[in-house]
Amino acid sequence: MNLDKKHLFGMAVLSFFVLIVALASMYTQVRIGAGQQCGCAVPPYLFIPFMGALGLFTGMLIFTIFREEKESSLKLEHVLRVMDKDERKIMKLLYGNTSLMQSEIVEKTGLSKVKVSRLLGKMENKGVIEKEKNGNSNMVKLSRKYEKAG
Repeated sequence: MNLDKKHLFGMAVLSFFVLIVALASMYTQVRIGAGQQCGCAVPPYLFIPFMGALGLFTGMLIFTIFREEKESSLKLEHVLRVMDKDERKIMKLLYGNTSLMQSEIVEKTGLSKVKVSRLLGKMENKGVIEKEKNGNSNMVKLSRKYEKAG
């Protein structure tokens, strides 16, 4: 949901809450002021806790609407520190490209096909890369949480 729609929806929710509280308060006030027993759906002694709960629910709803999704702030340097030498070669290579064929990784790193295959499997299990079948080879790319890192 874009920001303008969020603002509009948030204002509508808040306005609806204020309207409900105002109408319920006015109805209760008029009935009690006229000396009549309040025929409310919610008895007067439960009115304040009920409105408080409704306010809490409304506040949480608005908070949820406006909460920002946090992007992973992983820095490439931090990720590389926990990798071995050969994983770092592959990571640096992938970081500069959107995706590469597994055969290109073998070519550019100078590592054997078996070594690259094992490393990529290990990195995929860690959630660092994603592999996609492409004919007899794999298309390899960084996971989304590492794409914007840097």
